[in-house]
Amino acid sequence: MNQKSEDNIFNIVQFSKNQLESIFDHLEPMFLVNSQYRIIRLNQSMADLISKDFNDCIGQPLQRVFPEWDHDLFINNINLALFSGRPVDIHDYTMTDQGKRGWYEITFYPVITVEKFPDECVVFFKNVTELYLTKKILLEQYKRLEEQQTILE
Repeated sequence: MNQKSEDNIFNIVQFSKNQLESIFDHLEPMFLVNSQYRIIRLNQSMADLISKDFNDCIGQPLQRVFPEWDHDLFINNINLALFSGRPVDIHDYTMTDQGKRGWYEITFYPVITVEKFPDECVVFFKNVTELYLTKKILLEQYKRLEEQQTILE
């Protein structure tokens, strides 16, 4: 293979890598954590959510990157995902998103390696604030309707 062919292959691979990185950064907020609870990678959406530069987060422990979180809850669910080899969900987790309170569904996915033993976990965040607030409003309206029915009876 000549130098020009090698350069073309390199350029194609680099272009593909850049496209994948761009897609990854625009997915739902997520991060990859190892069994020592250190951040291996996070995407730009996650960095935006926590208002931090993602390069400053790589290699750092969860407690340093996310000091306001319930660490026992996160560590327990990371361990559960790693040891069970199955995804684990948290529903209606409350956290601050750029100064506003928000509700999230968080899913912990174990990363199965070649050895078939998970030692890393991908953590996805899905903002369900609108759904949560809508559900809350509907429940309040339902309670008022029940109260009015009781009064009418």
